[in-house]
Amino acid sequence: MAARQKIEGVQALRAVAALSVVLQHVAEAAAKDLDAPTAMLGLQQAGLGVDLFFVISGFVILYAHNRDTQTTQAAGRYLWRRFARVIPPVFLIATGWALLVLVTNGLGFTDIYMTLRVWVSSAFVLPMLEPPNPLVIWSLRHEVLFYLIFLTFYISPKLFIGALAVWVVACTLPSSLHDPFVVIVEDDIFRATLLAPINMLFAFGGLAFLAMRHLDETPIWPWLIAGAGGVAVVMFAEKPLWLEYPVIGATCVALVMSVGRMPFRGLLGKALEELGNASYALYLIHPIVISVVARLFADAIGSPALFVVILVLLSIASALVWYRLIERPLTMWLRSPSWLPYVSKPSRT
Repeated sequence: MAARQKIEGVQALRAVAALSVVLQHVAEAAAKDLDAPTAMLGLQQAGLGVDLFFVISGFVILYAHNRDTQTTQAAGRYLWRRFARVIPPVFLIATGWALLVLVTNGLGFTDIYMTLRVWVSSAFVLPMLEPPNPLVIWSLRHEVLFYLIFLTFYISPKLFIGALAVWVVACTLPSSLHDPFVVIVEDDIFRATLLAPINMLFAFGGLAFLAMRHLDETPIWPWLIAGAGGVAVVMFAEKPLWLEYPVIGATCVALVMSVGRMPFRGLLGKALEELGNASYALYLIHPIVISVVARLFADAIGSPALFVVILVLLSIASALVWYRLIERPLTMWLRSPSWLPYVSKPSRT
């Protein structure tokens, strides 16, 4: 299967992951603002999206950079491209949200905790100062740590494998086993982020890359069955915490090897690819859309089902506009050779 088809399938998975996160958060807002039980909406288990994002991130980094040379120039190009992809959009969104919160707090409409430390921690994705706002930025702290660990690849691929293995082992030690959301509230935010068990999912992304590379000719349907079964286990089966992320990781690998290899065509394919391209924007923007709409219009909307539909559609529309008008032009500009003269060819992501 052609490499372009693989990435199209993975883009579809990105869209699914982003929608999964949005559905979970919309359901939580409906439960809070309309007294609608999350379980009644059937969306309480939609939170596998962040885990899938982590596995996809590990996969994509290896897919895009596994042939890079071990030079400081290649390392600098990699680091700049990651920075240009991640930091400017989150900086703009976190800054805009902080300004809006300060205004609405000052007018007495809201009472949201926002300080200079919160803004700095959020806008620059720093895992050491304060819990972020918007809260979804917590996951980007893990992403940044993985990007930094991947820098060892530019010294030696074997060193990267060793560093990743040590990181995974450290994250599975008994002292590290805790719910990933503890990084939001724990005083030692950096330690909790660095050693969170959820970090092992990046390694599963590497396994997905190796599987895609060496098992590309295997039929899709066994992987699809394994992925569906894994999703059922993740959603409904009781598991000890030490087994939680290995099961999630294996499930996501199966999804990458099944859905990630499907050649999406026609209108559905175009829609999924576009939403996959805008998945980062959707992930960052939807909490703000939910917060604003829920505060202003929840009572007027009334129906939990209508509330969910409106918020999902508004989140998608806002993300697509942001991606088309701001995120994509900004990223392309920052990745242009004028910023980094030795960037001579476009990335595959």
